[in-house]
Amino acid sequence: NRGVLTAKEAMIRVAKLPLLYALGLGLLVATLNIDLPQPALKLWELSKGAYVCVGMMIVGIALGQQRKFSLSIPLLGFGLIGKFLIWPALAFLFVYCDTEFLDWLTPTMRNCILLISVAPMAANLAAYAAQNNLKVDQAAGLILITTLIAVIGLPFLIPIILNL
Repeated sequence: NRGVLTAKEAMIRVAKLPLLYALGLGLLVATLNIDLPQPALKLWELSKGAYVCVGMMIVGIALGQQRKFSLSIPLLGFGLIGKFLIWPALAFLFVYCDTEFLDWLTPTMRNCILLISVAPMAANLAAYAAQNNLKVDQAAGLILITTLIAVIGLPFLIPIILNL
């Protein structure tokens, strides 16, 4: 957002992201040990598969509109370093600090944070690129490459992560 908007406009747009509110609510529910009602759990089970399908449809549409597949090497390098080196390192540091000093999170929550940190880029990256008039094809290509890397690498990383 910062590349297209002023700093204030970018912060306002980021503050409107539903993901931030969902994260805060999830942490609050987990911290207070609130059990979710059965209908909410059923809704989650039914909708999580649809979320993946819609995300992959967005990527497919973006890739399908390309005349030829091209990807910016600087974007690819920046994206891969950020997604598979910096983000997992920060997640590991956060989990380590929680384990050693805070002990707010359960072992399952710590494992989830570590697993999410090595998951591929989210498909909504292409939607954000479209919303900000950026290169949707580049974003979709980056999602595709990180997904392929994760599909190959996650089976090897999961046992390592879960034994930390």
